[in-house]
Amino acid sequence: MYYKPEIDASVERFKKLWARDAPDRILVKIDIQDPENPTVMKAMEKVPDKKAMVDEWEKGFELNMGIADDNLPVVYGEFGGYIIGGFLGADVSWGAGGAYPDKLIPDMKDFRKYLHFDENNEYYRMQMGFTKYLAERSKGRFGFTEMITIDGLNFLDCVRHGDAYTDVCDYPGEILRIMDYASDLNIKLVKEQRRYIDTYRGGRFNFYHMWTPGETIFVSVDAYGQCGPVVFESSVEFMSRG
Repeated sequence: MYYKPEIDASVERFKKLWARDAPDRILVKIDIQDPENPTVMKAMEKVPDKKAMVDEWEKGFELNMGIADDNLPVVYGEFGGYIIGGFLGADVSWGAGGAYPDKLIPDMKDFRKYLHFDENNEYYRMQMGFTKYLAERSKGRFGFTEMITIDGLNFLDCVRHGDAYTDVCDYPGEILRIMDYASDLNIKLVKEQRRYIDTYRGGRFNFYHMWTPGETIFVSVDAYGQCGPVVFESSVEFMSRG
C-alpha cells in the first residue's frame, strides 16, 4: 500500500490485539497534521465533491506515510452519516460536517409513512457513487470504509432531531419500531456498499484508521451520550412489559 508500506506488520499487531495474544503491548497511533489543514474537517468541508474530499484525505496520508506506527490510511467513505435521512426523502443541506437532513418525521402518529427507502433516491445514488469512486481511486494507495451505521437512537435523532430524546419517554413503542426499521436498513446499506469494498487479510478497515477482523462494523453511538440513566431505565421497563 503506497501510503503505508509496512501495513502488513501493523495488521499482524492488530490481529494479536483482537485475539488478546499481546496483553503486555500497546498499539501506537501517531497523527501528524498540518495546523493549516486538519485533514478530516477539510475533507468534509468539500462535500459533496468526492474528488476534492479525497484530495484532502491524501494530503494527510502523505504527511503520515513515513511514520512506523499503527495509524492506517483509511478514508471514511461517506458524506456524513446523517445523509441516511436523505435516503428516506428528507431534504439535505451541506455544511462543514457533511450532510444535514431536515426533520423527516414531523409527527410520530404517522411515522410509518415516512420510512420508505428507494434505491433511486438521489442521495443514496450519490453515496453509492462515492463508494464506487473510492473502490477505483484507493487501489494500491489507501483503504476505505462504508458509511458509518446510523441505527438505534442515532437514527431517531437523525429523523426526529431534538424531539428524539423526549420520544423515548413519550412514544416508547413507536421508537422501538423505528429503531428496528433502522437496523434492517443499515444492514442492507452495509451489505450493498461492501460489494465494492475488498476485505484485507481476512478483515476490514475501520472508521478509526485501524484494521478489525472478519466482518466487523463501526456503529455510531453519539446520541446515547446525550441521555441520562432515566432514558435507559424507561426503555428497559417498557421492553420488559413485552
